[in-house]
Amino acid sequence: MSGVEPTLATDRLPSLLHEQQAGQRRRRYRRLISLLLIAFTAGWLLSLAVATKSDHLWLPLPWGLGLTLMVAWHRGFILGCIALSLCMGLIGFNIWEQGLPLAETWPELLSMALASLLGMGWLENCRGCWIDERTLARRDFLTRVGNRHALMEGLSAELGRLSRNGRPFAVALLDCDGFKQLNDTYGHARGDEALVRLAFTLKRNVRAYDTVARLGGDEFVIILSEAEPEIAEHVMERLQTQLRFALERDFPRLSVTIGVVVFLKPPPSIDDCIRQADAVMYRARKLGRARTEVEVYDPDDSPAPWSVTEPAPDSA
Repeated sequence: MSGVEPTLATDRLPSLLHEQQAGQRRRRYRRLISLLLIAFTAGWLLSLAVATKSDHLWLPLPWGLGLTLMVAWHRGFILGCIALSLCMGLIGFNIWEQGLPLAETWPELLSMALASLLGMGWLENCRGCWIDERTLARRDFLTRVGNRHALMEGLSAELGRLSRNGRPFAVALLDCDGFKQLNDTYGHARGDEALVRLAFTLKRNVRAYDTVARLGGDEFVIILSEAEPEIAEHVMERLQTQLRFALERDFPRLSVTIGVVVFLKPPPSIDDCIRQADAVMYRARKLGRARTEVEVYDPDDSPAPWSVTEPAPDSA
């Protein structure tokens, strides 16, 4: 185990730094979008007020166009259409109130509406591509669960909630027993099938707001949001049962050892979350295969053992 911990620290430090930089970029992006929405909304309202008291009836048009495009990019095509309808309705009402004939103004209104719709359609396409790229960047190619990037994001969010609201969370590290023998005997394609089956079972048996990620090789991590020790123990017991059922027919020699740490207080860093769960998993593995050990993290003392789940008799 002494040879594992330095590798964990050096391998995950670049991911941690990358996640911190990505978080800063996301915050700057949100601030920029908020400022642009405020600026376009203020400009449109001000130009609309000026237009009602003067002959510059088309002054709100560029501001309205910019506002609808910003709403479409930030919130989607449907809300962009609602914003466009509101802008066009107020401009049309202003023109009607000024007593101008509709036959002279509808071509301009129609051209603005068509330009806005085309622009929103193009932005929606770009937004969809951008979201797809963000999703793929956080998903493991083989198993279709989260990758290390998604794992670091999930841990960062949970540590933030724990620091702000005191809501505990659990980190479970799962390692396949017998996976190397499976690869050596039947080849890597068979090993990939086992990983896909394992990831599918994990994803199906946790809550929708929990995070499942592949750490690398045959190791997976589950983040249980707002989980007390009792909840973590119950979820892992149920998960072990489902894993045995999913693997026993096609992969009878495979089992899963799980180390779980429930964080009631925040650790010094994100990397410590994985390190603590990794240490608990190795202690459980020393006791035998297909075991689950749950511990509670206490920064003022050594981790307190909560429970050790014995394997089922047929999996020994």
